Amino acid sequence: MQLAADVPRTAERSNNAPLTEREKELLERWVRQGAGYGLRRIATTIEPDPQRPGWDLVEMSFSDVGWQGEHLASFGADVVVVEPADLRDAVIGRLKGAMA
Repeated sequence: MQLAADVPRTAERSNNAPLTEREKELLERWVRQGAGYGLRRIATTIEPDPQRPGWDLVEMSFSDVGWQGEHLASFGADVVVVEPADLRDAVIGRLKGAMA
């Protein structure tokens, strides 16, 4: 999926503060093509996944596992967290909690 050239993709904060070590850790996930536009805007890398037609592999920085897990869970079946494992576990926990 091609993104418009004017859509910014950055790992920097809006206030230009330096990133912490945790924020430098990349989040890697699959995002269904045609979904997750807010995630795509802040991605550092977006590549079609040749092994998963209809999905893109998206990388981005993050700082808070709890907040990011809740945010990613809100996308439901349109996002699959690949790594890091603690964030993946947080998303799975939130989704299981929603089903309870």
